[in-house]
Amino acid sequence: MHRLDLRNQGLTTLPDTVFDTAEPIEMLDLSGNDISELPDRIAELSDLKVLFCTGNRFAEYPAVLAQLPKLAMVSFKENQLSSIAEGALGESLRWLILSNNQIEALPEDFGGLAQLEKLALAGNHLTQLPSSIAACSNLSLARFSANRLADFPEELLSLPRLAWLSFDGNPFVSPHSSASELPIYQQADFDIGAVLGEGASGIIHKAHRRQDGKTVAIKFFKGAITSDGDPKDEQVNCMAAGDHPHLVTLLGQIEQPAALVFDYVPEDYTALGRPPSLETCTRDTFPPGFAPTPSYARKAIDSVLSALHHLHERDILHGDFYTHNVMSGPDGTSYLSDYGAASSMLGLKRHQVEGLKKIETLAAGYLIDDLATHCPDLDKDLLLLRDVWLSSDLEQRPVLSAPTLASPESWRF
Repeated sequence: MHRLDLRNQGLTTLPDTVFDTAEPIEMLDLSGNDISELPDRIAELSDLKVLFCTGNRFAEYPAVLAQLPKLAMVSFKENQLSSIAEGALGESLRWLILSNNQIEALPEDFGGLAQLEKLALAGNHLTQLPSSIAACSNLSLARFSANRLADFPEELLSLPRLAWLSFDGNPFVSPHSSASELPIYQQADFDIGAVLGEGASGIIHKAHRRQDGKTVAIKFFKGAITSDGDPKDEQVNCMAAGDHPHLVTLLGQIEQPAALVFDYVPEDYTALGRPPSLETCTRDTFPPGFAPTPSYARKAIDSVLSALHHLHERDILHGDFYTHNVMSGPDGTSYLSDYGAASSMLGLKRHQVEGLKKIETLAAGYLIDDLATHCPDLDKDLLLLRDVWLSSDLEQRPVLSAPTLASPESWRF
C-alpha cells in the first residue's frame, strides 16, 4: 500500500504536490496539522483507501470524501466536528473513527453504510442514534461511550454481527459504585520501573512496593477520553469486577496521579493474540508460526470464558473480548484484561441485558474461531460451541450461562 505521510507538518491546507505524485496514493496521513477543510480535488485520489485526519481543525465532515470509491478507513478523531451532512459518508466505509468531537447527531442515511464494520464515536454529544443504524448489518465493533444518550439504543440489539460494544458514561447508564475497600496508596509508596505496555487509556509500569518489596504492575491513566471511553469509567468497572482466578488481582489505587495497582503477572505470560490490522479491521491477528496445542487452547478458552461469565454476573459488559486482551501462561492458563471498553449493565431492562450478553456470546465465538484457525485439532465440543455462538440468528444465539471451568460441554443453551 503506497502511503503518503504528512503528519505534524503545520499544514493549513492540502498541498497541491499531493496530486503530482507518480504512484497512486492508497493511504494519506494528515494527522497533527491545522487543516479545516479538504479541496474538491481530493476526489482525484481515486485509489485512496485510508485517510487519517486526527488532531486537525475540521468542524464539518468533508462531503467530498463520498466521491472516493475505495475509501474504507477514515479517522477524524480529536477535531471539532459538530455535524455530518446527509450523503457525506461513502458507502465503501468499513472503519470510521470520529472520537472526541462535538457531534450531536448522525445523518438519517447512516444505515446506508452496509459495509461498515468498526465505528468509534466515544466522546461526542450524541443524544440519540438514527433508527437506520439497524440496517448496518456488518457492524461488528461500536463505541458510544461518553456521549449524551438519554436512552439505551435498542437498535443495537438487532445487529447480527455486533460483538464488541461500549456505551458507558451516558445519562442512561447506572454506574457501579466508586466506593471501594481497596487500599489507597501514594505514588511514593512504590519504586516505579520499566514500562510493561501502553494502551489507549494508560501506561503500565512494573513497580516494587517499598513496604515489602512486592512486585506489582501500576496502570497510570492518561486522563483524556479515548477511543473506548472515559478512563474514570474504566477505573470504576475494574474495581467493581472483584476477584476471580482469571482476572488480574487489583491490589489498590493511587488517587494522584490516577492509577490502579495490580498483582504482577509472571513474565512468562504473553498476549494470546495481536490487535486487528487495517486489513482484518475487527478480527485479531497472530504472529507467524502461532500454533497452540489443543490442551493449551482449551485452557485459555476455559479461563477467559469463566472470567467473562463472572463479569456478566457483576453486571459488567467487557466490550473488548479479544485474544489480544488475554494474557496466557506456558500451559494456556490465562487472565482476561483491559476494562477500557467495559460498560455497566446496572439498571437496564431484562431484555436489554440479555441482548448485551448475546453480543458478548458472539465475541466469545470469534475468540474460539480464531484459536481453531491455528489449532486444527481443537476439541469438537469447543467447535460446537463456536458454531452455535456465531449464529447470526439472535433468537438462536444463547446467553452465556454458568460454566464448569474444565468442561465447555456444561455451558447451557
